[in-house]
Amino acid sequence: MTIKKPSDASRKIQAIYSRFGGTNKTARKLGISRQLLSNWKRRGSVPLKRVAWMSLELKCNPFELNQIETTFLYEVAKKWC
Repeated sequence: MTIKKPSDASRKIQAIYSRFGGTNKTARKLGISRQLLSNWKRRGSVPLKRVAWMSLELKCNPFELNQIETTFLYEVAKKWC
């Protein structure tokens, strides 16, 4: 069995959860399941459709939640705006 080290993204997401007292308290604050938050941490990203809402609720930088997809959207927006 191979044990994977957590990615930088997973560590950033865990740091956000820790600010609010852990995964359970963060889930309660957001009104979603703890399992959903754990899955996002394991994957190392929050689904794009949840990034804006979650960053507003938790008062955190959206790039911490989904660095790859939000960076891509930023680059696309720069080209079109």
